[in-house]
Amino acid sequence: MQMNDITLISVDDHICEPPTLFDNHLSGEALAKAPKFLMDQSGKNYWNHHGVRKPSAGLDPTVGPPFEEYGMESLARLGTN
Repeated sequence: MQMNDITLISVDDHICEPPTLFDNHLSGEALAKAPKFLMDQSGKNYWNHHGVRKPSAGLDPTVGPPFEEYGMESLARLGTN
């Protein structure tokens, strides 16, 4: 077997959290302090946590395939594109 015969598949990527991640698992004060998934006036999604705004990554979090095979499938599944 040669190195080029091996396909690396990552099974532990957690980059694109679903927008309802905290809503579904926290309540009360913990939910009030949790990051919020919002949309700006131009329609771009972002996370807001304690007034700090972080853009939503937007790429399918994968390791292994060639760059040309990366896509936006994760966001399409989440309905956030």
